[in-house]
Amino acid sequence: MKKLNLGAGGFPLDGFQNLDKVTGWLFENGLGDYGDESVDAITVSHALMYVPLAHWPVVFSEIARVLKPGGVVRVTEDATTDPKSERFGGHPEAVTLTDPPLIVGYMEIAGLRAARVREDETMFADDSLIQNIHGGAPKVFFVEGVKPS
Repeated sequence: MKKLNLGAGGFPLDGFQNLDKVTGWLFENGLGDYGDESVDAITVSHALMYVPLAHWPVVFSEIARVLKPGGVVRVTEDATTDPKSERFGGHPEAVTLTDPPLIVGYMEIAGLRAARVREDETMFADDSLIQNIHGGAPKVFFVEGVKPS
């Protein structure tokens, strides 16, 4: 099973190919090292807020391209537009404010079936995509997308 951890930073995951800018990989460069429908699952945790919104169409189209039918992408991100979140207004180094409707929208544009999920639930076959390094709601939200079969 092939699983990717995009924007891994200092939190590499066992059993995943961990991609990050510190290893020379950037979201906006896509996933050219991976063939169409070659990846079972992808996790992205607290990284999209550092990617300019102008690059998101490429990011999500690449995720959709490499996912196998039935493959799952999970986004765990700061709730920067929720006044109840301590992350409201964004991180000083962040360039994009993130919330569930924004993530769901970009996933759907890329052709994925997307929905907000609870921190302890997943549409994947196991719980390996679940990350809550920085806590749960309302500070953080969780969205998953599935590539239609």
